[in-house]
Amino acid sequence: MKEINENIKKLRTERKVSQEKMADLFGITRSAYSKKEKSGEFSASDVLKLTSFFKVKPEVIYGLNGPYVAVLNDAGKDKNTIVDLIPFTATNNEQELILALRKLPKSRLNEILENVKKEAEITE
Repeated sequence: MKEINENIKKLRTERKVSQEKMADLFGITRSAYSKKEKSGEFSASDVLKLTSFFKVKPEVIYGLNGPYVAVLNDAGKDKNTIVDLIPFTATNNEQELILALRKLPKSRLNEILENVKKEAEITE
């Protein structure tokens, strides 16, 4: 997986978009945008702006080639913001399990999750 800053710079240069134009998109100076692009410090909301601007999926910005799992922050003021994206490939059994789990009510999912965690501890 490439670094996010490399992916953004590649999109920007391929589409002949200046750093000045990108700075305008974010409401910052060109210098501030340049630092942002070099560091790769883009928030989830920044990524949404970029996907809309470039008309690409988040996977392109994050440099992912296949399915992925978004890891969400589950606490505090940033609850439900993406903290990581993990490339994911599932076996047929895992895919069937995921599809079946999606049909269950949340209360049942929590119960199943607790049971799976207990089972995993036993087998470690």
